[in-house]
Amino acid sequence: MKVLVTGNKGYVGSVITEELSKQGFDVLGLDVGFFPKGFVESKYDVGTISKDIRDIETKDIEDCNAVIHLAGL
Repeated sequence: MKVLVTGNKGYVGSVITEELSKQGFDVLGLDVGFFPKGFVESKYDVGTISKDIRDIETKDIEDCNAVIHLAGL
């Protein structure tokens, strides 16, 4: 199952991304990049779309099965 996590480099998003990866989910992140390193040092290589959620296009997420929306300031 492929899960999109918006805000995956933020405080909560980085923890959720790490946990989902540990559990074997295929995780894709979407983050504008205000915190480029994230808040959790991860040993998992998660692909990240670097764009604002307001600019997302259907083709960006067409193969995702679920979305966890955590983006926002």
